[in-house]
Amino acid sequence: MPVPADQPLPPLDPWAKPPGADNYGEQDENGVDISLIRYMLSLSPLERLRLMERHARDSQLLLEYGRRAREAATSGHR
Repeated sequence: MPVPADQPLPPLDPWAKPPGADNYGEQDENGVDISLIRYMLSLSPLERLRLMERHARDSQLLLEYGRRAREAATSGHR
């Protein structure tokens, strides 16, 4: 809900959880997300492999992006 313009904004709490942050799906007593396990088991082995390969590829792209960003930041300071 927006705060009216004539009222100050409430102080920000960096440790506050956003609404719905406690909803992590069905969990066991160790905090493991059972719904995620059920989802993965609903996929065929080939679908799981493709999903994991896609996640691995995306992770590799992020690592490469970070490496290039660091190189660009340090090359400007030489």
